[in-house]
Amino acid sequence: MERKYHGTQKGAEALFEKGNCLAETGNDEAAVKAYTAALPRHDSPDAVQFALERAERRLLRGSPVNPRNTKAVWDRGYAQGHSSQQ
Repeated sequence: MERKYHGTQKGAEALFEKGNCLAETGNDEAAVKAYTAALPRHDSPDAVQFALERAERRLLRGSPVNPRNTKAVWDRGYAQGHSSQQ
C-alpha cells in the first residue's frame, strides 16, 4: 500500500503502521526508516515522532560502546536531557 500511495497521507499512514510492525518484531533500524519516511505527510506527526524517538533510543541502548570510554559505558545517554531535582 505504501508504494501505491507514495507521497500521500495514506502512504504515510501505511509507513507508520509498517514502522510499528517492524518495531514490534525488534527491527528498530528498519522501523526508524519507515517512521522517518512517514513523518512529513502523516496527519499526526507527534505520534510518529514519539515512535521514532522510542525506536532510536532502543537502537542506542543496543549499540556497542568502547569499554575504555567509561562515560559511554555508564551513561549510555540516559542522563542526557534530564535535570536533577533538588
